[in-house]
Amino acid sequence: MSVATIKSIVGVEPNRPNEHPTQYAVGGKVNFWRPAPGVTSGPMESVEVTRIEFDVSNRGDHGIGLFHVYAGDVSIATLNERAVAEIHYDIPAQVPKPGEIPS
Repeated sequence: MSVATIKSIVGVEPNRPNEHPTQYAVGGKVNFWRPAPGVTSGPMESVEVTRIEFDVSNRGDHGIGLFHVYAGDVSIATLNERAVAEIHYDIPAQVPKPGEIPS
């Protein structure tokens, strides 16, 4: 069984004026602050999201689902599955063969 690739995730609507849900999409740009050791402020840099992965951390009697967002090999965000309202998958289109009726 193959696993579908996650294309984007959208956070829960905060329901406050002028605030929008967090969204990460593969190929999209996000602002990310990458501090040097000992540095507490500095400019943000725009990085491209390269992949989004999901895993479950086993806590014995329960599991915690986490979405990890990466720019290259650097983890730029981790969202708890309960904070994610939408998950969009990259599902390849299935093209019917000539004369075949798609189901």
